[in-house]
Amino acid sequence: MNYARPRLTITALAARLRVSKATVSKALSPHPDRSDLAEDTRSRIRAAAARLGWTPDARRAARARRHLGNIGLVSQRAAPHASGVYADMLDGLANALESTGRRLLFVPALRTADWNRLLTDQRIDGAVLMEPLGDELVGRIVRERFPAVVLNLASPLALPQVCCDEAANLVLAVTHLAHAGHRIIAFQHSPGRQPHYSVGERQTAFAIACAAAGIQGVDAPLEGIPFYRAWSAQSVASRATAVIAYNHGDACELAHIARADIPHRLSLVSCDDTETLAWLTPAITALSVPMAKMATIASGLLIDEIEGRALRNLGVTRVAGKLIIRHSVAAPLT
Repeated sequence: MNYARPRLTITALAARLRVSKATVSKALSPHPDRSDLAEDTRSRIRAAAARLGWTPDARRAARARRHLGNIGLVSQRAAPHASGVYADMLDGLANALESTGRRLLFVPALRTADWNRLLTDQRIDGAVLMEPLGDELVGRIVRERFPAVVLNLASPLALPQVCCDEAANLVLAVTHLAHAGHRIIAFQHSPGRQPHYSVGERQTAFAIACAAAGIQGVDAPLEGIPFYRAWSAQSVASRATAVIAYNHGDACELAHIARADIPHRLSLVSCDDTETLAWLTPAITALSVPMAKMATIASGLLIDEIEGRALRNLGVTRVAGKLIIRHSVAAPLT
């Protein structure tokens, strides 16, 4: 009677080679670029597997190669980004992915260890990385060469990034105020804010834009009420006649405390826009952060990488917004 020779499994192969099953699995993976296994270890195990007659499980290999059509929005926060400047982001991502037959999944990797489970389960083909995201987790994703793109988050690591063009945006705001006749402009930002790349970029872009326009730019790291008190006491650069607020939150606070002075004694521009700014009296002039367009570009970069049409793009793609003119800017009183 002829008996079929039993198939040599990864478990049995690991026992023969006296290494862990995980090490053998990594060595025989169809995605060698996604593991941290040393190349000499991988080569030794593959050679031994071939010598012992190991063959891959066709069904398992097919599952490993198959794209599931799921893209993860990965963040280390429990709630998705669905409000403020992010209001259009989810629609932008979902629409761009849907046109290619893919689905967007919210994947809260609250701990770095959660990433192991996500990869093991093979639930996502690629990831859009959003703040807040720790350097340790981003470093893992880079080392494993898992398809990923960073959206509205700056990272020094080797990942494609899509950000707002803060320099172009601040030129729009400063030029608009300069044309209205302002010669001293303050940049107001809260000093205790959680750090984000846009804080430093907006500060730098503001200073450069003011110098190019030939006007005085004053950095004012003050909360809204302290800023207004300093401005009222004429201690902010001999009384700036206009202020650019770091974001819509700062702009709303200033608009509330300084509402009697806006726009004729103090013009106000916000560095980002939300619907709330349009509802205020006066409505606040603001720079748009083009999240929907940024999300569409990020989706395209990620899909190109997943499908092998392009190598990982390590540059930063910057997308400029627009100046939305409302009623909070006027010529300064003489």
